Amino acid sequence: MTDWPMFWITVVYVIATIAICYFNYCSAKATRDQLNEMRRQERENNRPIIAIEVIYINRALLGFRLINEGKRVAYDVSVDLSNEFIQSIQEHQFKKQLISQQGKRCIIGTGNHYDFYFGSNMYFEIENKVPASGFISYTDSAQRKYKEEFSIDLGDYATMYSVESHDEKLEKILKAQNQKLETISKSIMNLSKSITAKTNQEINNSLSD
Repeated sequence: MTDWPMFWITVVYVIATIAICYFNYCSAKATRDQLNEMRRQERENNRPIIAIEVIYINRALLGFRLINEGKRVAYDVSVDLSNEFIQSIQEHQFKKQLISQQGKRCIIGTGNHYDFYFGSNMYFEIENKVPASGFISYTDSAQRKYKEEFSIDLGDYATMYSVESHDEKLEKILKAQNQKLETISKSIMNLSKSITAKTNQEINNSLSD
């Protein structure tokens, strides 16, 4: 004769055991996923990040600046510019430089940058400018590889900035120095007038006595 109470107790125990195992598996999986996400975020927060911007140096040279905005050194940094952009450069010396730049690799420390140039003021005269596009590739110290795509519309680039030339900086320094000298000169003249007036007053008082 079947012992039904014992049978149902066994069934309930098996079902409870399966449920406990399932919930333990889900909990372990959630913990593992959370740890993996924490590791991913830690890698993202502590990795090199190479950004690119256009620069205008000394109001004479146009170029690209690769900036490491991350928290780790970037290794094997290289830029692969589109052939359409390179062929659109009309100044031969700059086109030659861009071609030689392809495949070159460098190291960029945190907060540091690397510059290379693509034109002079003549570039502004080009109509229908081809966007500067391509890829930036680099690795970190653990040999993890990164590849960033970029595209810059040089016909409407709003963040271009100019760096003062050496002569302009020197002119500002000399101007500031001249202003200081003029202030000192005026102070000396006022002091001289004051001394002269006081001396004349003392002479007049002496003659009166």
